[in-house]
Amino acid sequence: MRSLEGTTAHVRGQVEEAAELLGAFGVPRFELGGSMLRPLTAYALGGGASEGAAAPRFWCAALAVQLAHEASLLHDDVIDGAGQRRGKATVAASRGPAAALLIGDHALTAAYRAAAMSADVGVMSLFARAVERTVAGERAQASAIGTAMDLPRYREIVLGKSGELFGCAAAIGPTLAGNRLAPRAFELGRRVGLVYQMLDDLLDYCPGTDTGKPPLGDGAQGRWTWPLAVLDPAARLDVGADAAEIVHALFARRRGDGESPARAALAMFEEEVDAVTRELRSASADDVLVALLEQWRETARAAVRIEEGRRRRASPVAASATPMVAAPGIAKVAAYMSHHSRSFRFATLVLPREERRRVERVYAWCRYTDDIVDSSEGRDLEDTEGALESWLELSRAAYRGESSGVELLDEVMGDMARQGVPFSRAELLVEGVRTDLRVSELATMG
Repeated sequence: MRSLEGTTAHVRGQVEEAAELLGAFGVPRFELGGSMLRPLTAYALGGGASEGAAAPRFWCAALAVQLAHEASLLHDDVIDGAGQRRGKATVAASRGPAAALLIGDHALTAAYRAAAMSADVGVMSLFARAVERTVAGERAQASAIGTAMDLPRYREIVLGKSGELFGCAAAIGPTLAGNRLAPRAFELGRRVGLVYQMLDDLLDYCPGTDTGKPPLGDGAQGRWTWPLAVLDPAARLDVGADAAEIVHALFARRRGDGESPARAALAMFEEEVDAVTRELRSASADDVLVALLEQWRETARAAVRIEEGRRRRASPVAASATPMVAAPGIAKVAAYMSHHSRSFRFATLVLPREERRRVERVYAWCRYTDDIVDSSEGRDLEDTEGALESWLELSRAAYRGESSGVELLDEVMGDMARQGVPFSRAELLVEGVRTDLRVSELATMG
């Protein structure tokens, strides 16, 4: 069974091959960016068709969905006046709105040619519906700018604007196979699209998380999204309020339970993830789609933690949130390991010298992270959490290549970045250490 990364690479390769088939008819190649979420959904809910005799037809249909998505992004960037997407300048910003609209129109018409190559009336009908409902959803959202919504109306709009292409993708395999469960796959795909949009809307109010596009766009445009539903109506922070004020209200701790409204929003998001995950398993979807939803869950959790940490450090309490012990210097990491874990130190003696030094440094970072909590006896819980968040942020800065002022961090995080180790590994360790601060329920024992 492929990993999520491996499956995504496989899906991308198949979609690129379908683009070559389309190119044989004189259709130019369009940039296919992003994470291939919609073709991945197609694969997860119709994998059998994607590997059999119908493979070219299946992947051409999946390409059609991806091209329609790319066209929608080009058009969205013009409507929203967006200057950046996926970490680089948008076509609208670099070449002008007219060029973006023209390229988007061409990508959409190319998508219809790709869909026709599925040679299936059912697939073509699904695709035509998905494109029309996506545009209808965009219009509904645009018409609601500057007005408050409720959650049912939000879901209705998003299931169209964001969900229809996911739904179409999910139903490609069953439709080509003549499976009567295709309508169920379609609705399930729409739910996956809803979860994805909910994540995007939550991250928009987490400025500390890099999403590849500027944060706070929804608030700046007066667009109501679901995180606003958790705010106290008495605060009068809704559509039209300053986006920075909304962020502050979302992450301010409430009296009584000490939690922020953002935590309530995170709980709502996780409930949706859990519900869709149950349906995916019931539908015998490929495990990679479940893994994708879990990745989205972790992204949401990390974003909320990061923003809470930023808010704490900006408060007077954060001034005292410093570790109680000093981080070991590079020259002393071997002695640090010998003192704290002799058996582990002994096991590293079989490694080449440079590899042993690398292990020692990583161990020192992990051990010191744990010591921030272990040395916190007698300190205020919020001080300790602030110290842990400060350490995490310094680690993140070092990973980006910035000088953290801590030699150990610069060495360990810099080496991680050079070796291509995702920073999420460090975040997961910090999250594990954090569980010592309060009673926590394990999501799984697996």
